Amino acid sequence: MMSVQPSMILYNHIPVAFFCAILKKKAQEVSYMELKSLSNKKFAYQCIQLLKVHGKLDSKNINILTNADLCQRMFLCSSCFPVLQEVPIGSSDEELIPYCYDVTGRQRYYKDIIVSQNKGYVITNHWYGPNKSMPDNRSSFEKWVIEQIG
Repeated sequence: MMSVQPSMILYNHIPVAFFCAILKKKAQEVSYMELKSLSNKKFAYQCIQLLKVHGKLDSKNINILTNADLCQRMFLCSSCFPVLQEVPIGSSDEELIPYCYDVTGRQRYYKDIIVSQNKGYVITNHWYGPNKSMPDNRSSFEKWVIEQIG
């Protein structure tokens, strides 16, 4: 059986590598366009998953995403809620209450834990898109994620 080599030529003299690059770019564009239509929870988890899949949920980016001041400046997030908050891996819903709820009892983080570099994190549920009463933090976060995985 013959394997396809990157230097092989497809119909109309298009190199396989070039054709694959076009397909990859189109697939990324579609997945990026889909982010805008997702619910807040799906949007947040999809963005973090994109970072993970592309190897960009590294210590540098985790430091940004767990820093409330940076998240406020870079993404217009609420001042005391960074995108990620570290939690103990394997925590029950009951154990997550102090991490996911503020002092007034309002939920500020989703309880679904993501794991990166052997640490657990919850993701903020404070997402606002364009034309909302709060500043649009979805657009700036989405743009940053796309730049990271670029």
